This record gives sequence, structure tokens and C-alpha cells, in this order.
Amino acid sequence: MGLQLKQCLDENPGIRGIMLGSHGLFTWGDTAYESYINTLEVIERCADYINDNTGKTNAIFGGQNLSSLPKEERLKQAAAIAPVLRGFCSSQTKMVGHFTDDDRVLEFINSKDLKRLAPLGTSCPDHFLRTKISPLVLPLVAAEDLNNTKAVKEKLTPEFEAYRKMYADYYNTCKHPNSPQIRDANPVVILYPGVGIFTFAKDKQTARVAAEFYINAINVMKGAEAISEYTSLPRQEAFNIEYWLLEEAKLQRKPKPKPLTGRVAL
Repeated sequence: MGLQLKQCLDENPGIRGIMLGSHGLFTWGDTAYESYINTLEVIERCADYINDNTGKTNAIFGGQNLSSLPKEERLKQAAAIAPVLRGFCSSQTKMVGHFTDDDRVLEFINSKDLKRLAPLGTSCPDHFLRTKISPLVLPLVAAEDLNNTKAVKEKLTPEFEAYRKMYADYYNTCKHPNSPQIRDANPVVILYPGVGIFTFAKDKQTARVAAEFYINAINVMKGAEAISEYTSLPRQEAFNIEYWLLEEAKLQRKPKPKPLTGRVAL
């Protein structure tokens, strides 16, 4: 790759950087400091271009489809549904949840394009290694009556079963003879339109970081849709990264969970 980049630079003297689709940005300079400044300037120019075009020709994410609940009611709904979601996500391993109703999240989950964009999943390996290939969107209205827990569970059970099947199909379709065993098929990211997003992981910090990564994925979608059209990685390519043997080796080297990991004491 380095040789190909050099050839491109030789053939196009004066260019300041090379952007590789689905890979990243390469910049340079005669010194480390010049290279650093060049990197910042190129990224800033890209960011300005995206910001200048956001919302210029089309409404962001197709425009608003629904309104959020007021802040206090969002938090009340989140508190009511969180234990139910945690139960579903802990069917294989005990999980801890995180919730955020960040403005960037609400802009996305309340939009007309949510149904089109959410299933596509994230485009960056650093994102989906943390968030799984795609999120689960809850089929609940923002002001849903959550007092009847049994009814809520009955409504959500088919959604979680469908997600687990989707993930298992993704694994079975893309796996190689030497692929690691399938991991937990439950969703990591759960979107509740009008309320916010939940993320679930083995500990609080990992759950919080997953939410931050998905917000970055939202930013990528927003920028892509502003100037062109968002596309995700092909499923096979995504699988090859998610179940890369070196990635699995890294996971296996992590310390074993402590006895109370994933448990909550009241």
C-alpha cells in the first residue's frame, strides 16, 4: 500500500493527502511537525466542507419524523424500560446498561431516515467492533405505557428473537472454516425513538464507550448524507474484521471477568 501511495504522489506532485475509501486519510510533510500541521489542515478543510453542505439541499436525515418527550419524561421512560432491556440483553451473559439522550442521538432517532439508515449498520471497524454490526430499534412510541411489564416483554420478545436470528444468520453466512465461535448474539445498541439510546456491555465503562462510538457512527452518517449517500461495509468484509483471528486472540488475552462483573447491587 505504501508503494502505491508513493506512486500516486509521484504521478500527482503537489497533492497534500490521499484518502482511501473505507480505510482512511494519509498526509505527509518534510518533518514530523509539518506532517502534523498538514493533517490538521486537511481534516479541517474536509470538516468545513461537510458542515457547509449539511442541510443545504436536504433536511438532515430526511427531516423530523417525531418529537422527543420532554427531558424529565425521557428519563422516566428510560428508567422504566432499562431493566427490561437489560434482562433481554443478559440472556447469555449478565450485562450492564448505559443511557444517553444526547441531542445528536435524538436528531437521528427521531428522523424520517432512521428506518433506512439504522439497519445499514456502521461503516468503520472501530465502531462496529464496539457496537455490533447494527442496532435494534424498539417498536415503541415515546409515551408508551411501560407500567405493564408483562405486556412490554411480550411486545419486545419477537424483536430480540429476530435480532438474534439476524446476527446468527450473519455469522453462519459469512463464517470461514477457522472462524472463532459465534459471540453473544444480543444487541449492544438499542434505539428508542423519542427517548434516547441504550448500550449494553459487561461493565459500565464499556457500555458508555459503546454509546460514544455509536454517536460517532451517527456523525459519519450525517456527514455522508450531507454530501452524498451513506453506505456501510459489505457484510462479509465486516465479518472478516469482527471475527479476525488476531482480534479474537486479543479478546482471549483479556483478564477473566471478576465474580461480580455484570451484576448490580441495590
